[in-house]
Amino acid sequence: LQRGDVLVIDEAGMVSSQQMARVLKAVEDAGAKAVLVGDAMQLQPIEAGAAFRAITERIGFAELAGVRRQRDAWARDASRLFARGKVEEGLDAYAQQGRIVETETRAEIVDRIVADWANARRDLLQKSADGEHPGRLRGDELLVLAHTNDDVRKLNTSLRNVIVGEGALAGAREFQTARGLREFAAGDRIIFLENARFVEPRARRLGPQYVKNGMLGTVVSTGDRRGDTLLSVRLDSGRDVVISQDSYRNVDHGYAATIHKSQGSTVDRTFVLATGMMDQHLTYVAMTRHRDRADLYAAKEDFEAKPEWGRKPRVDHAAGVTGELVKEGMAKFRPNDEDADESPYADIRTDDGTVQRLWGVSLPKALKDAGVAEGDTITLRKDGVERVKVQVPIVDAQTGEKRFEERQVDRNVWSASQLETAAARRERIERESHRPQLFKQLVERLSRSGAKTTTLDFEDEAGYQAQARDFARRRGLYHLSLVAAGMEAEVLRRWAGIAEKREQVAKLWERASVALGFAIERERRVAYNEERTETLSTGIPSDGKYLVPPTTTFSRSVAEDARLAQLSSERWKEREAIVHPVLAKIYRDPDGALSALNALASDAAIEPCKLAEDLGLAPDRLGRLRGSELVVDGRAARDERTAATVALSELLPLARAHATEFRRNAER
Repeated sequence: LQRGDVLVIDEAGMVSSQQMARVLKAVEDAGAKAVLVGDAMQLQPIEAGAAFRAITERIGFAELAGVRRQRDAWARDASRLFARGKVEEGLDAYAQQGRIVETETRAEIVDRIVADWANARRDLLQKSADGEHPGRLRGDELLVLAHTNDDVRKLNTSLRNVIVGEGALAGAREFQTARGLREFAAGDRIIFLENARFVEPRARRLGPQYVKNGMLGTVVSTGDRRGDTLLSVRLDSGRDVVISQDSYRNVDHGYAATIHKSQGSTVDRTFVLATGMMDQHLTYVAMTRHRDRADLYAAKEDFEAKPEWGRKPRVDHAAGVTGELVKEGMAKFRPNDEDADESPYADIRTDDGTVQRLWGVSLPKALKDAGVAEGDTITLRKDGVERVKVQVPIVDAQTGEKRFEERQVDRNVWSASQLETAAARRERIERESHRPQLFKQLVERLSRSGAKTTTLDFEDEAGYQAQARDFARRRGLYHLSLVAAGMEAEVLRRWAGIAEKREQVAKLWERASVALGFAIERERRVAYNEERTETLSTGIPSDGKYLVPPTTTFSRSVAEDARLAQLSSERWKEREAIVHPVLAKIYRDPDGALSALNALASDAAIEPCKLAEDLGLAPDRLGRLRGSELVVDGRAARDERTAATVALSELLPLARAHATEFRRNAER
């Protein structure tokens, strides 16, 4: 690099923080300019950090708004959805076109991919054939994509066997690759797996050759004039490359490739094998490599729910139970209790198919106020408790006589909200009838974010600062010596203060000696004089002071001690574990936000409903929100602020229940 040079880094989103730091340092030292090109929403770096995303969020960026690769308008719209992380909407567009295929097992879905690929290849050959010459392919028409190298190897073997069975690959030669022995014939698809610049001794006319990781091509010939193995490859870009086992070995069959290898590639049609380890970034890349068509293939066994270990988590009624209202009515809480009265209940069928029965006298009123009916999709949430007086039957054990006693009990207060009416639910199910059975599991897995984090994400968090200080302490960094110097100065200052009080200490010791002398005199009279000892009061000064003063004032009140004890209890920690994930979606410092919420929830002067209303109007009372509303901060920051605003609707009922629970425990 020289001064004035421009270094363009393509696919910069895949560069780790350490790699980016080394490159930019070299650019800066040379006086050159670096231009980063990429998409932070596509594949993430293999190593730690997300330097490209951090740079775009800090200094801004210029972006291309149009989609050029896909030819169909609906496919371009779907690509935009994938780019924004809206995987469900993107997959729904492909489901409407019948482009999502599902089977029961992995073996069945692989066979389906091979069959569809073979049929597509035959159709292309027939279209390209004329009366005198058989059809030929350019090479960049078809590509199968998978997540792992193992799946790619199996797919390559199966796909190549189809062509071999048709007699289309003749005169194959063995070639020792970095992954083992492979056979290549004229017409084979080949992929280059490593960046390299080399000179082939038997093709010096080509001069220095270069290939990049992920390049695809078609084998033109496999031998030289002497009959030795020499692969001549025509890349999809149109350039010719010649390699031998001595010059370049990192190649493999290129009928199928990993999604990582395909980033930056363009073909006419792709066949994507979806597996449970994929995330939204892999899905985004896999579903945007095609011009004309992409099909997603998934096996149910790859996405079936895994059994949970141990006891299932307890349903948190304060967080809310969401599902279809199956039934409401009256029944005995304990069916065998003859003296018990019937209580209102509501049965809710959740997404996993289980039916939760909720009890409460306030349920009918909550359902009526929300205007819900059986079949509607609702959320029932416990908004706290109310103390009421009830008549409890008491049976005398000796006489068997029954009497009633009035007692105070805590009764749950329920609130209901309608999410979807039964009619709207039926319409939605009909509207989504094009979706395969596996669609929900696909969305759940393929929507996961695998975005790497950087130190910029944590610079304001106390946990990160503590880690940084600990890092410095263990390595003896310079700034720690400054802290040590400050500590030394503080110790010297306090020592000087002790020296100033030396005279006061001497006076205290003198008074202690006088008191000790009186005590010794009293002990002597008890031991050696059988007469009653007299009270010695003449020698005690009238202005005497305590040797050890008693504590008459306290830094905290009894109520404050009780409040702090409740906040540190195990029961309260369980509630914090429920609230913290929601705070993490909204605030940059969720730990600080939790501390602020605890302070407000435990304040007796603030009513729970008032707390929720205030947070809805001013959520920044708990700390800085994630993201930004400013255009200059970039799209990623605006999307993050939108997600935080949406998550605020989850926080408000939790905050209200948080405060209500504190008051209920405080009254015990």
